[in-house]
Amino acid sequence: KLHKPENDIHCSNPFDLPAGVESSGVESLIFNQEIDAGGGSSGISVTAPTSIAVRADLIAGSAGVKLEANPTATGSFSYGILVENGANISTTNNGDIELDGHSGNAGGGYRTGVILQSGAKVTADGTGKISITGNGGLTAGPSNLGISITDTSIVSSVDGDITMAGTGGGGQGAGNTGIYIGSASRITSSTGSVDITGVGGAGTNTGNYGILLTGTSAILTQGGALSMTGTGTSGGNGAAGISMETNCRLDADGGDLKLKADSIDTTGAPIMAVCGTGSFESLTPGLPINLGSGDKYTGTLTLGLSASELAAVSANFVTIGAASTGAVTV
Repeated sequence: KLHKPENDIHCSNPFDLPAGVESSGVESLIFNQEIDAGGGSSGISVTAPTSIAVRADLIAGSAGVKLEANPTATGSFSYGILVENGANISTTNNGDIELDGHSGNAGGGYRTGVILQSGAKVTADGTGKISITGNGGLTAGPSNLGISITDTSIVSSVDGDITMAGTGGGGQGAGNTGIYIGSASRITSSTGSVDITGVGGAGTNTGNYGILLTGTSAILTQGGALSMTGTGTSGGNGAAGISMETNCRLDADGGDLKLKADSIDTTGAPIMAVCGTGSFESLTPGLPINLGSGDKYTGTLTLGLSASELAAVSANFVTIGAASTGAVTV
């Protein structure tokens, strides 16, 4: 157990800790070498008032991994939780993984709740579940993201569900995206479901997407349901609730796939639920849907699905709208 709030803790040598790790109150923790608490019922539980950086593997048993950083969202630190340098946060014996990071609210932008970069991994064994929650800073600068997953990073489970919730910062800067997945990164589960919710920042500048996928990033299941709910922004600088570049991919192989947002821009990227149902729904009750044209961010707000976007959908059934949806125009 570590409880030493006046100091930072830097782990610089490998640790084999079969009894697990518990830490609370240490201002910031930096893991530079592997900690192995796996193989049994042990776990790793860390709460840091400022930040947590993971640059080497963390392995836990059935008690799982729980990392919580800056729960009061104070200070000016640029991230809550950072995982990088190929580090793998993993569990054995069906352990769950929970990451909850809040960046600081002071400073000039670039404040992200949870960052996975440079080949980072979060992998749960067996029925272990993964939950990632991130909140960007409230500064006026740009790029206050809730969750950022880039550089071929991977979030992966076997039979456990994956849940992600990211909220972009509330400042007036641009690019305050709720959840950003880029650079060939992957979110994957075998039989578990994947549920992703992103809320873009409330500012009036550009690029405040709810969920944004770029490069060749992908979200994949092999029988589990895949659900994405995104809240973007409207107005002259409107940003889609769910946005994907052309070379990205969504694939619920054998499961159902649902996209729910008031604006969905997939640019013709493949969306597949070959043995299931592909659904497109508006987030706001009564919002109209137009098939054959793009989203409308001003005037009468409209969820638009273009011909090229619909042509890229492969599913056993496709449903448009729900009971609360407004008029559907073809």
